[in-house]
Amino acid sequence: MLTTFLATAVFCSMCFAQEMTKAEMASYEKFLADQKRLWDDLFRGYDPTISAIYTLHKSQWINQNKTIHPPITELKLTMAMLKLVDVVEVEEKITFLFDYIAEYTDYRLKWNPLEYGGISHIYVPQKSIWLPEITIADAHEVKFFESDDAPRTAWINYNGTAGFYTSTVASVICQLDVFKFPLDQHECGVSVLFHTYFADEYEIKGEMEKLSKPLSQLGNGEWKVTYIGVAEENNGNLGETQRFIARFQRNPSFYVALVMVPAYFINFLSIIALFINIENVGEKITVGLTNIMAMTFILVILAADLPKTARIPLLAIYVIVGLVIVMASIGVVLVLPYVRKYQAKRNKNQEKVLDDQTRFGKFCSWLKVEYVLMVVFQIANFVEVEEKVTFIFDYNADWVDPRLTWNPQDYGGIDHIYVPQEEIWMPEVSIADAHEVKTFQLDDAPRRAWVFHNGSVGFYTATVCSIICALDVFKFPMDEHECGVSVLYHNYYPDEYEIKGAMQEFARPISKLGNGEWQVTYVGVGEEQNKNWAPTQKFIARIKRNPGFYVSLVMVPAYFINFLTILALFCNIENVAEKLNIGLTNIMAMTFILVILAVDLPKTARIPLLVTVYKNFLANQKRLYKDLFADYDPTLSAIYTLHKSQWINQNATKHPPMTELNLIMAMLKLVDVVEVEEKATFLFDYSAEWTDHRLTWNPLEYGGISHIYVPQKSIWLPEITIADAHEVKFFESEDAPSIAWINFNGTVGFYTSTVASVICEMDVFQFPMDQHECGVSVVANTYFADEYKMKGDMEDMPKPLSKLGNGEWKVSYIGVKEEKSGNENYGSTIMFIARFQRNPGFYVALVMVPAFFINFLSIFALFVNVENLSEKITVGLTNIMAMTFILVILAADLPKTARIPLLAIYVIVGLVIVMTSIGICLLIPYIRKWRKKRNSSEKEKLRETSRFGRFCGWLRIEYVMMVVFQIANFVNFIILFI
Repeated sequence: MLTTFLATAVFCSMCFAQEMTKAEMASYEKFLADQKRLWDDLFRGYDPTISAIYTLHKSQWINQNKTIHPPITELKLTMAMLKLVDVVEVEEKITFLFDYIAEYTDYRLKWNPLEYGGISHIYVPQKSIWLPEITIADAHEVKFFESDDAPRTAWINYNGTAGFYTSTVASVICQLDVFKFPLDQHECGVSVLFHTYFADEYEIKGEMEKLSKPLSQLGNGEWKVTYIGVAEENNGNLGETQRFIARFQRNPSFYVALVMVPAYFINFLSIIALFINIENVGEKITVGLTNIMAMTFILVILAADLPKTARIPLLAIYVIVGLVIVMASIGVVLVLPYVRKYQAKRNKNQEKVLDDQTRFGKFCSWLKVEYVLMVVFQIANFVEVEEKVTFIFDYNADWVDPRLTWNPQDYGGIDHIYVPQEEIWMPEVSIADAHEVKTFQLDDAPRRAWVFHNGSVGFYTATVCSIICALDVFKFPMDEHECGVSVLYHNYYPDEYEIKGAMQEFARPISKLGNGEWQVTYVGVGEEQNKNWAPTQKFIARIKRNPGFYVSLVMVPAYFINFLTILALFCNIENVAEKLNIGLTNIMAMTFILVILAVDLPKTARIPLLVTVYKNFLANQKRLYKDLFADYDPTLSAIYTLHKSQWINQNATKHPPMTELNLIMAMLKLVDVVEVEEKATFLFDYSAEWTDHRLTWNPLEYGGISHIYVPQKSIWLPEITIADAHEVKFFESEDAPSIAWINFNGTVGFYTSTVASVICEMDVFQFPMDQHECGVSVVANTYFADEYKMKGDMEDMPKPLSKLGNGEWKVSYIGVKEEKSGNENYGSTIMFIARFQRNPGFYVALVMVPAFFINFLSIFALFVNVENLSEKITVGLTNIMAMTFILVILAADLPKTARIPLLAIYVIVGLVIVMTSIGICLLIPYIRKWRKKRNSSEKEKLRETSRFGRFCGWLRIEYVMMVVFQIANFVNFIILFI
């Protein structure tokens, strides 16, 4: 659900234009002076690019027996929020609002509070301090909310503990078993790890706060969260992974109401219609075709949501079993007339007459076999997508910074000025429950702030906020909701600030703050108390749906359909079969209504530090960093380019070896395949290693340090290109900086996680039994082929092959190969390959089986009572219409390639078989006339006296043709699996 309207608001934090007494001002000025002195002392020799990770635990360059090491670095991750936003079963992608606190210790940032006026903690920009690299594993996409208007802040305590709070929207890939769809439940979560550092250098601990919302508010309209927790997973050499887990189950009401109940009643009426007036065979076939066509509409509703998994979900099985029940009913109905003839013949003998004189005999005479079978088959039949609201949210933020005060009289009367936002301190503003926040800022349009002479500072900003709200759509389409933008401060202690919310008079009336579908009835400001934090300011909007679309396209047509149906049902009530046909027609028409609704209807219901050792390590690391990067320029390439230079004496020059780039694949997981675009999307994690001889040192000169960690932007990085890529996403932000490692011998490397969408040629002729080979190709085409060499390798996958596919695709092989370039100027391409094949269950259940039964019934109907030509044309048209709905299901997925896929050929051949059947049906009456004329001759009459003649007289040509075309239909079906 998406709602967009304009909202402009003002909120004042830390008390707008707050006046202070002289004593209060003196205390505040002393605090500022002490804080500035602390800042100057703390950061005088501090370099945020130098890692706080201690790396000597296993160094071979120091005497390990005589060295008492400090404990390994501990990173504590505390989950503050894990709210389910969306589940895309087809892609096995789960989206969460994931808020967490990261805390660790950087002993360079310690002080004695008594020396700085009692200050025990300060707030600093995150970019001012070293931050550990945090990786969210199996992530399809991770959004961090940051802008110049909302700078990222960290806190530092006097004991060196540093930390920050961050809000993300994390889309992660989880394997989903949807066999019990729509009564399925799953477990998934956000996994956090460190891949850049060695496992013996750090420890991650996961915790969770008491969540600010109950479990009932952590799901959405379609999914209910039943558990939130933390677990630890060991990854061997890669260390431990912290998993923040959610268990959730589907609210099945949508599928019960729009699929299961209609399907049940369609079958209920069809079975009754089949067992009344059983002599009319043509009518029964029409009922069967109508049933299949109505059920095909149900499949159209299902097709968009039903996961394309190897195991066919229960809901699809339910629909298929319903079809089988009706098909079995039709088969029995066609046999019943012969059973009745047999009973009538048997009743002629005297024994039967005597039996009829008993009570049981009379009951058996009255009880018709069709009624018994009707009851049997009836018993067999018995046994908001995203709750996201988008606002245009403009606001002013005002606060007081007493450092920015002046006397206007000293400056020509100037009482306020405008400055770039980056020149002043700004509070960190967080928008809670946000799926996405867009701020508009460009180098061409820099963000400004105003400063008044009394220290009042502020800025205006325009955003587009997508907020997750719980929506009760029980009264859809007459529903109304309350939702809004919640603003809070998570980084500061609640006793250190106060937020106040207010609102300006809007430039537009309320009637213009909605959109075409939604009408805004109220806009206001409220305050919400939090258990763990200070109050949250909520800028609220009440919205009401405009129901005109649904009234005109759903409610009014549905009313008139039912009105006419009821009228027709109670006219000429003796014709029972006609009434049942009317009922089926009504349900089919109402199913069209459900198709309109289905798209829009929400789916609801630690050990003290050994100071001396660590200080020596930090001092040696700082000295190493200073010496290493004194003359180092990361913009200068490490590639040696003289191998073929014509400007030097090649015979007298001994060249160093060419640069070697090693690419090691750590993960290749298939996320999605879009056959129409020939695009495959992978989670592709890899580490890259090479040698930069400028970055070598003797560990003995630097306290045994054999490797260090630095920001990637501090060093030269080779240009790595993913070939044939449609899109490549790298996850990085100020909250999760990208780190590289450097070894003493000049070996440099990094680990990175990507989502790579690559273009692969796919031969889908055997669709849906097709299999493909595709992967991520890495090249370095910027450099000459004789200047570098690439090597590809792979680690043991952290997951088995069975978990590297998705619901629709099964991965059968992961590997690496090298492919030579056809151009001598370019080096080899390293290909990280995946072979995968489609799970065809979805298409078998929703396309192939229904299409087979449609053709089976159509052929049967065509060759029964062949004299009724108009009925045969109707059967043909009904068949084409039903098959067209099958094509509707196929159209979105079927690749538009030069070679028509087998499944499309199957449908087309099915149509040809039926069309040929119709043509022969139209010829049979003329053939029969010719045979009748021929039989009038005496010779033919004599021939009829023979056994073969009598057999030919009994065997009708239409039955022969029926068998021939049913065999053709069956062969057409079976050949797909060969």
